[in-house]
Amino acid sequence: MTLGKRICKLRKKNGLKQEDLGKKLKVVKSTISLYENDVNIPDINKIKKLAEIFEVSLEYLLFGKKQSDLINKLRNLTENNSELENLLSCLADRKDLLQLLQETKSLSPGEIEKLIRIIKIVKEKP
Repeated sequence: MTLGKRICKLRKKNGLKQEDLGKKLKVVKSTISLYENDVNIPDINKIKKLAEIFEVSLEYLLFGKKQSDLINKLRNLTENNSELENLLSCLADRKDLLQLLQETKSLSPGEIEKLIRIIKIVKEKP
């Protein structure tokens, strides 16, 4: 489930209309619609506010489950692979990298290659 779909689900679960949620976030109803349809992503301050409004953790709001659960599942799959262990350790420390992984998991191999090229270009810039 995407972040937008989770926002929509939590909004409805809390008995809020898009307009109601918009007032709480100090945005217009159409902005909530853009979030829920995954056209726009709320900034970090709005994400924190959404977690407060819905009384859920940031991990749940962003990933749909506790980050630690996801990492533990990966660790169980990679017990004897030190390279993957290092990667998981990095993911545990860097929530932004875990979010990047979540956001890219549905991309095609061609789209991943394009993203890798973009990352290399970004890394080369001074």
